Amino acid sequence: MGTAAPRRTGFSGTTGRTGFRGTAGEVNGDDALLDGTLEVQGRCLYVTAGPGQRTLPIFPRDSSFSPGTGRLVVLGKTFHVGQQFRSGGSGDGPEYMNLMNLITQPDPSCSTTHVWIVGAVD
Repeated sequence: MGTAAPRRTGFSGTTGRTGFRGTAGEVNGDDALLDGTLEVQGRCLYVTAGPGQRTLPIFPRDSSFSPGTGRLVVLGKTFHVGQQFRSGGSGDGPEYMNLMNLITQPDPSCSTTHVWIVGAVD
């Protein structure tokens, strides 16, 4: 019995990357907090903490985003673009992207200067 294929949203570079292989809370520093506002720029969904402080989140498998409504569902909770988004997890710079086994790669237009693995949401 296999697992179901991840849902793809067609909104690449954001929750089109709905999934990473791994478990939040592993002994890898997934204890930090990201706190900001959900914002869409082009084909990318970011969490913006302030001017020039945008982060590209990497959502767990089974997350979904609807660009038409701005609705994000992650870990059973619903958020909307423009809303505050708080996430436990861990983050790093662009070199981090090469170490992750992503289900879907981000759109090339998305900035990966700051990336965040979403491990929990509030």
